[in-house]
Amino acid sequence: MSTVTTLPTIPVPLNSTALHAALSSTPTSLPHLKQFHAHVLRSDLPPSLILKLLLSSPSFSSSSLDYALSVFTHLPTCHTPLSNKLLRSLSRSAKPENALLAYEKMRLKEGLLGIDRFSFPPLLKAASRASGLNEGKEIHGVAAKLGFDKDPFVQTGLVGMYHQNGLYDDVLQLFEEMRSSNLKPDEMILATILSACGRARNLSYGEAIHDFIIENNVVLDTYLQSALLTIHDFWVFESWES
Repeated sequence: MSTVTTLPTIPVPLNSTALHAALSSTPTSLPHLKQFHAHVLRSDLPPSLILKLLLSSPSFSSSSLDYALSVFTHLPTCHTPLSNKLLRSLSRSAKPENALLAYEKMRLKEGLLGIDRFSFPPLLKAASRASGLNEGKEIHGVAAKLGFDKDPFVQTGLVGMYHQNGLYDDVLQLFEEMRSSNLKPDEMILATILSACGRARNLSYGEAIHDFIIENNVVLDTYLQSALLTIHDFWVFESWES
């Protein structure tokens, strides 16, 4: 026996507050989303409203995210904060490569004007998770062109992206750039740097990072403790070999 799905009642008058309330109280299945979207398109409300409501809905799901990306690709323009919210959701999803697809659409719609420093961390995370080294390098170049490559959050994303793609020398170069810019790396970055030292077998640099941690009284969290133990194991192994 088939189950009949009752579609939600479209609020009257149709406005953003009423639509948000309806989406919050209704499961966001694809038929529901399409019905809401159709009414928004027939109203005087901005087309981007359905995307904003989708991304803020408490019942946001993977199917909602796929539909949100579809809505986004058909918008003539989109405010950067809303685009960034979509990028963050896509970068954390099971299909992070969709964040890179959304980025391409952003570039086509707005050029570089639709991108700010908050766009880069989720893009770099997506490039890292999707093993998109070429895309990550291109995003790095855009960040440098716009002057955002020295932003701490962007640099954290760059370190993670290059490390995930196995470019450990690039990771160490980024750390040197951070030091020359007087940017203080956090525990997560230091743990990633130590991991890169071990994988690149650059143990002398790992020892210098260890000294940096001691000299700057860096608090050892779980990730950093684990990274130090790993690099210590490499030192022990190297001493045995020699």
